[in-house]
Amino acid sequence: MRNKFFSLLLLVLFLATLLFTSCTDVETEVEEDTSTIPEIKLTLYGVKGEGTTEEAVKAVEKEINKITEDKYKTTLELHMLDEAEYYNTIENAFVSIDEQTERTELAEKAAIAAAKAARLAAAELPVEQQKEKKRAQREYEKWAEKQGVSLEEISVTMSDDIQLDIFLVDDRDRYFDLISREKLSDISSHVTGTYGIITKYVSPLILSVAKSDGMYYGVPANRKLGTGDNEGYYYAFKTELLEKYPIDIPTDSSMTLNSLDPWLEEVDAKENCTVFFAPPKVIQNFDFYDDDMENYPAYGTKNIDARATSSTELEYTFEMGSGQNAGVAFVHFKRMAKYRSAGYFAPEGADPATTDFAVGVFQGTLDEVKAQLGEQADEYSYYTYAAPKTNTEDAFGSTFVVSASCKYPSRAVQIISAFYTNEKLRNLITFGVEDVHYEVNLDGETIEKISNDYNIGFETYGNSLIGYVPEELGIDYQKNAIERNRTVKASAFIGFNETIEDDDIKAFEKINEIAKRYINGLMNGEVKVDEVLEEATSKMGKYEDGYGLYPKENKEGTYTPVYNILLENLNGSFSYFSETRPGGSDKIDNNIITSEEKRRREQEAALLNPVVEEVVVEEAVEE
Repeated sequence: MRNKFFSLLLLVLFLATLLFTSCTDVETEVEEDTSTIPEIKLTLYGVKGEGTTEEAVKAVEKEINKITEDKYKTTLELHMLDEAEYYNTIENAFVSIDEQTERTELAEKAAIAAAKAARLAAAELPVEQQKEKKRAQREYEKWAEKQGVSLEEISVTMSDDIQLDIFLVDDRDRYFDLISREKLSDISSHVTGTYGIITKYVSPLILSVAKSDGMYYGVPANRKLGTGDNEGYYYAFKTELLEKYPIDIPTDSSMTLNSLDPWLEEVDAKENCTVFFAPPKVIQNFDFYDDDMENYPAYGTKNIDARATSSTELEYTFEMGSGQNAGVAFVHFKRMAKYRSAGYFAPEGADPATTDFAVGVFQGTLDEVKAQLGEQADEYSYYTYAAPKTNTEDAFGSTFVVSASCKYPSRAVQIISAFYTNEKLRNLITFGVEDVHYEVNLDGETIEKISNDYNIGFETYGNSLIGYVPEELGIDYQKNAIERNRTVKASAFIGFNETIEDDDIKAFEKINEIAKRYINGLMNGEVKVDEVLEEATSKMGKYEDGYGLYPKENKEGTYTPVYNILLENLNGSFSYFSETRPGGSDKIDNNIITSEEKRRREQEAALLNPVVEEVVVEEAVEE
């Protein structure tokens, strides 16, 4: 440390000597080319797969820098770590940065004091020497401007400084924790302004989950959405019955069971078949809390993308009501009970491939639904019952962020943008070096691995809907993913960062534990809906059950469910969130630009203005 301060003082003495002795005529100096983009170094920390070697990472880094140094004047230093050590390394970097910030501030204060002393000493010089001092001062000011040094301070860099610029976050809770600790840069102006091209290559549903208080702190990896448990649901209508009993069916998911009731009644009266194959496994236009009916059946809300209006509060699933005052879940339970009482459903365990039915609701892609119907699939017509959804976990995946300590956040976002828009960079960081780590198949779209020393998750970095794809995914993977993303809807809870107190969590868990005993029966058409709801509500809320979650003195009356207090807590943060999440009345465009469309737009732009892109880049990277 003493050596560093000693070096610092030598720097100050050198500058002071320059002020006293330099007599170069500033008028003869060559003007600086201010259009030159400064060359900088940025670090990128990420997670590597098992078997990835440091030699392979360095080979990839070298190839990446051939692009970034030429196109963006940026050298990128890759730090690819095992998942087990990754976050410890990031946290240790934060500690080191805080320490070096503190010592740098002390060093800069010392440098400023020394420089001030030198200026005061120069003021005591004879008049002739002061003239030379002024010329030297102008020269120093020019030097300081060229170096980006403030005239009021001297920036000090220690030899062992840690540099943390771009890094990966793949955990939603950690992401918001880093924001609360002020460890991430607010990159909103870059994402929506200078590098707004990101928004053309990344689904807005994905981008929305990276917002906190309306600001962007990261860019999640662009990927195929609405997979697994988030698959959509389709109506399957017997085509001959649609022709025999015409009904106007919208092509979107606005065909509600309520509007279907008269058709079902007519079919039931005139046809000898199963009217409705089975109770749907999802409530139309309704999302359970955290998109998880299995674990959180007691609460939910209207899906904002299935309805024209945004919900501003959670609904209690087991609440009884009537007419417009009834909750979505209650109305669904009543309708399923009505269908079961009317004998609409096929016997338990019936096979849709061998059952003659008028209409059914099935989960999966359209091909998967048809497969469930087997040989009679062609006898049915298919319409959307509920679009595939993306929730926070599905959309968040892995996210590029910029450290709050990054000196060049604008340039960092430019590099991040490149991994979403530049196919060569995307291929390099995902697959490695061509003909070293992989080979391109004859189709020109898929790749085959030929080395096992560079392994990165396909959806980990940037945009998996551009560039090559692994051969096992197939040549049409990206095309199908893009089409799918255009139909995906946002969960009502996407981006929702709930805040529940510890005591409320206990109540939350207890209430849902009881609700689980009743939800399946109600979803399957339990006919005594009112009785079941009353029993469930009583068990969830009465003091006599002895949960001891809240002091009795804070309660009034003999029946005040603890879920009322919990709802108030949740609705506070949920109402706030409803103001910032994507509006249900706005059409969300998930049209992710394909490579072909990208090239067409670039050619069109080049014809209109060949220098536009170059000018934008120069302005964009200037700090």
